[in-house]
Amino acid sequence: MQTRLKQIEELETQVLLSDNQEEMKIQLQQAYDNFEIYLDNITDMSKRLDIS
Repeated sequence: MQTRLKQIEELETQVLLSDNQEEMKIQLQQAYDNFEIYLDNITDMSKRLDIS
């Protein structure tokens, strides 16, 4: 999870500094979407295992 957060932070910085901001924004949105899916999978797994 830390790696995914670090990747998002790096993309956020690149959006601010990049000459090609539109492309970087697309990559950042994809990273957000992937992270959301990752968290949903963790939630689903914990519900299946009934972990509190």
